[in-house]
Amino acid sequence: MTKRMWLTGPFVSVGLLILVLAGSPPSMPLSLWGGAAIELALAEQARYGGIEKTPEMQRADTALKASVAAQGLTLVQGAEAAFQKGLEALNTADYGLAMRRFNQGWVLNPNNARVHSGFGIVAFVRDNDFAAARAHFEQARALEPRDLGIKISYARVLEESNHTYEAIALYEEVLAEDPTIPLVYVGLIRAYGKADNIERSLYFAREGRRRGAQITDIFIERMEQLQAIRSANG
Repeated sequence: MTKRMWLTGPFVSVGLLILVLAGSPPSMPLSLWGGAAIELALAEQARYGGIEKTPEMQRADTALKASVAAQGLTLVQGAEAAFQKGLEALNTADYGLAMRRFNQGWVLNPNNARVHSGFGIVAFVRDNDFAAARAHFEQARALEPRDLGIKISYARVLEESNHTYEAIALYEEVLAEDPTIPLVYVGLIRAYGKADNIERSLYFAREGRRRGAQITDIFIERMEQLQAIRSANG
């Protein structure tokens, strides 16, 4: 299985991604309600499985918010710190810890769009649940319609789920807003390849290389040869 990387800075060039600010977020406590098995299981489901929280769980949420304030952070800042900690866990394929961090972010700020995209990533990668992943990404996009990182991550999920033309549309939407992101060109090369459109795939290979994507001359030459064969065969 190909290892996926989740961005912690602007220059990572492989895998699904969410664009985040580089730097070390503040430390965050786990506050897992005593660690009982059922509680840990709930903590590793998006939004704690949608349960009605017990008084003990509500007290844990209050303690989490207090710990964030004690570090001099707002709840919004704390949610972003928790989100970035979740990305660190994703980079080591620790999906349970990632979900616990994303849930902390959700407790601190339910309107953090990237937290919802984190839920979507885990739903797709860990749970193989495309429907849930789509729902989380749609929620993220509703909260932050212009967040390019969320769009690119969602496009990659669509691409890997064989929703090829939806992925293409979303990748191209990103390029219309910012044509300087090399990874988007790589996504379009793959997606148009899946759609058996060599001409468009080759176009984005050339453009991507011009924009700094790691695309070799040999790769482009082979695509040109394939296009020539297709043209010769009518």
